[in-house]
Amino acid sequence: MSPVLELRNLRKSFGMGSGFANFFGGAPQQVVAVDGVSLNVMPRKVLGLVGESGSGKSTCGLMAMRLLDVTSGEIIVNGTDITRLEPAVLKPLRKQMQIVFQDSYSSLDPMMTLSQIVAEPFVIHGMYTIQERNEIVGDLFEKVGLDRSYRSRYPHELSGGQRQRISIARALALKPDILVADEPTSALDVSVKAQVINLMHDLQEEMGLSILFISHELNVIRSLADEIAVMHNGRIVEQAPTETIFKDAQHPYTKSLLNAIPSLDARKRVRRSFMTAEEITANIPKVSQADITTTANVSTTGPQLVNVSEDHKVEAIVEG
Repeated sequence: MSPVLELRNLRKSFGMGSGFANFFGGAPQQVVAVDGVSLNVMPRKVLGLVGESGSGKSTCGLMAMRLLDVTSGEIIVNGTDITRLEPAVLKPLRKQMQIVFQDSYSSLDPMMTLSQIVAEPFVIHGMYTIQERNEIVGDLFEKVGLDRSYRSRYPHELSGGQRQRISIARALALKPDILVADEPTSALDVSVKAQVINLMHDLQEEMGLSILFISHELNVIRSLADEIAVMHNGRIVEQAPTETIFKDAQHPYTKSLLNAIPSLDARKRVRRSFMTAEEITANIPKVSQADITTTANVSTTGPQLVNVSEDHKVEAIVEG
């Protein structure tokens, strides 16, 4: 089975302080936000991409959607390389991939009614008559748990959870194969967050969506994701099926994320420990060539992502 979305060795760097550096004759500093990330989103599956703020996960999501150009690497959607397609060529392919942003308020036009917002993809792609659009929009409102009467309202009249439901309805309007959800629950309170996660779970099963779900909270996507990739400092440091991550995490950064999850069971509460970057680097696992299932570059002194089992990848230092 082929992936519906492939990110192949993606890299993104930004030039920082170029004006200041050029004034004094120096070279602008390059900051690497994403450093060689490869991910596959399989049909009808949810891949969770987890990491703290600044880890590069949202940058990966924006590059996957071609909302941000890559420095190097490839983006493959349903077998088509879209990495450097011109906008006119890319436009019809955008029907296959949609995004839900973190901030639902700023991603919705405050001057448009909710009906106009959800119907906007149809207008952009010249689809359906006005009557057909209205009927489909009403169906989409019901699909995301909103009454059809909401169609004449404006974004400021809704709660945060309701606005996110509108964002989801708009993203689903074109019946995409791929949905990128960029921290869609981070601005919501706990109860509303659970409602949105349950909604996405139901829609994923009903519509057969393939989802790249980006979050900084491991516990948020446990019930939704089939597989989790953990990102740190622009790199994938661990990737495995969801329950493997929770039961057999091997990278120190993954363990620190798990350690940060609050527990309602007093017997399971532990004193939180916060690892510094130096401690994470010092505790990167060391494996022998015989212990991994992939061919590693043993001449490389730094850590590399290797398979410690068939479906479990860990960034480790490989010793010959």
